[in-house]
Amino acid sequence: MRLADRIAAISTEDAVRASVSYDQLRAGDGALYWLETRPEAGGVATVTCWRPGEGARDVSPKGFDVTSGVHAYGGGAFAVTDGTLWCVGGDGLYRSRLHDDELELVSLGSFGDLTIGDGELLAVRESEHGDDLIAVPLTGVPDIRALASSRGFFGAPRPGPGMLAWTTWSERDMPWDGCEIWVASYSPRGQVGNPVKLAGGSEESAVEPRWGPDGALYFVTDRSGWWNLYRWDGHQVKPVAPIAGECAAEPWELGYASYDFLDDGRIVVAVQDGPRGTASSSSTLTALFFRSTFPIRPSSPIWPFKERRWR
Repeated sequence: MRLADRIAAISTEDAVRASVSYDQLRAGDGALYWLETRPEAGGVATVTCWRPGEGARDVSPKGFDVTSGVHAYGGGAFAVTDGTLWCVGGDGLYRSRLHDDELELVSLGSFGDLTIGDGELLAVRESEHGDDLIAVPLTGVPDIRALASSRGFFGAPRPGPGMLAWTTWSERDMPWDGCEIWVASYSPRGQVGNPVKLAGGSEESAVEPRWGPDGALYFVTDRSGWWNLYRWDGHQVKPVAPIAGECAAEPWELGYASYDFLDDGRIVVAVQDGPRGTASSSSTLTALFFRSTFPIRPSSPIWPFKERRWR
């Protein structure tokens, strides 16, 4: 069959199905969740769930566009826990039971990077005055509590054992040029205490902090000239697996995750070999699996934070 004949054989329905887009894959509650945007639905982004033995189904109300405009590019527009969907719409933060089409408006505003903590939702809220890190109880009255404020930008509120980590960058910088990671002692329904800058600055981009199963903080920084994975055990920062490749993507949106911890003790990292931010033939994306030289296993909090300070 000639190429022209093959193209002519493609129906409108085929073209529409091929243009469905997927974003923000998440795992939780024994299922996978992602945003699915379908042209036949008017371009509305829908939270879709897949469970073993059940297949895929939509869990956000029909016709509701799950989208975040925080920092102009959005990201981290939903989170799911205990049968409740928390999501961002065009005008604010909402919550809904997964088997109920009714949405409850929690607060008007611009939100993103929704993260489930211990009994509360953590997120970034943007306003004309700057950014706030906020917390909302998962049950009861969803009163919003501001944990920190900045005239610049916040990202990646990540709760750990008695701790909270986040990223911040100034209104003069882009996060891939200069971004900092801060940590502080924290207890749910409380406030942050003794915040300390751990990495990053105007000449260093430190992004994607995550607490590992060993209680240590992992993050990606370009201090070596490449965005590589590092680990902080409460005493010192060490590279996990130095490599001549980019282990993160430019954080245009909030909520990116370029690495994860596997049950067998390995860490999987997406590595880009080639020019950053390009899709040229010289740039390839590879998933690397490696066993950490550090014990990746459940642990208690790594230190009594209020007694020490590191920089």
